[in-house]
Amino acid sequence: MLPEVIGELFGTKAAYLDSVSRTASRIDARNAAVFWDSARSVELLATFLQWQRDVEGGTRPELQDWNRRFDEDPKEAAFSYWYEIHKGIHETLRAP
Repeated sequence: MLPEVIGELFGTKAAYLDSVSRTASRIDARNAAVFWDSARSVELLATFLQWQRDVEGGTRPELQDWNRRFDEDPKEAAFSYWYEIHKGIHETLRAP
């Protein structure tokens, strides 16, 4: 909504979006993201995914798959989950 407001008020929607994109890329360039290696972090994520399924009634196949993976090998599932999130952030910032 903000790009539309900037566009209507100042006529600079494209410049605003370009500025936001460059700023996000600069922030990400300094990001030295590392996998959360503590067992507590892994447990927290597994519990959240279970809650999404059991309490919120999530039925998406992806959610079911992540819950299955966490049941089988929590550490490996947590690393895979972290990697997918990390990859998605980079893909989003590179999108035109």
